[in-house]
Amino acid sequence: MANSQTLSAAANMAPQLRIARYRLRFRADDANLLAGRYLGSAWRGAFGHALRRAVCIMGLPPSCDECALLASCVYPRTFENRPPADAKKLRLYPTAPNPYVIEPAESSDGKHSTVNLGLTLFGRANDDALTVLHALESAGRDGLTPAGVVLDLEEVQMERPGADGPVWETI
Repeated sequence: MANSQTLSAAANMAPQLRIARYRLRFRADDANLLAGRYLGSAWRGAFGHALRRAVCIMGLPPSCDECALLASCVYPRTFENRPPADAKKLRLYPTAPNPYVIEPAESSDGKHSTVNLGLTLFGRANDDALTVLHALESAGRDGLTPAGVVLDLEEVQMERPGADGPVWETI
C-alpha cells in the first residue's frame, strides 16, 4: 500500500494542464431574434472567422497549410489545432482537439437579450487569452446567426479560486 509521501510525490510529477474559465455577457437589442436558437455552431463559426481576421498577416489565404508562420500563429493552434510533429499518440491524425470549449446560453428580460457565453481555455491557449477574448468580442459585434444579430460585449469575468469555492471576478 502506498504511503502519503509516495502519493504526494506522484501527484507532483504528474503533468499540469492549465485551465482558465471565463464568462462573457453580451447584449442584443432585439430579444426575439435569438429566442429559442441554439447558438453553439453560430458562435464557433463567428469565432473562427473573427480570430483569423484578427491575427492573419498573410492576407487570409484559403488555407493555412502552406503558411510560413503556421507553427507560431494563434489561429491554427487555437481553431485548427494540429498534433506536434513529434507526437506519439496523435501522430496518425491530421488534427488534435482544440484547446477551448464554448458554452452558449441565452436569457432575456423581455426588452433585451442577454447572451451569456462560457469559455474554457486549456494549456497553451491561455497564453492567447486576450486575443481569443478580442476575437469573441469581434464575432459578436460582426453579427451572429443568419439574421446578423449584433451583440455588444458588456462584461468579462474570470474564475478564480476562493476559500469557499470558485469566485467570478470581472476583468
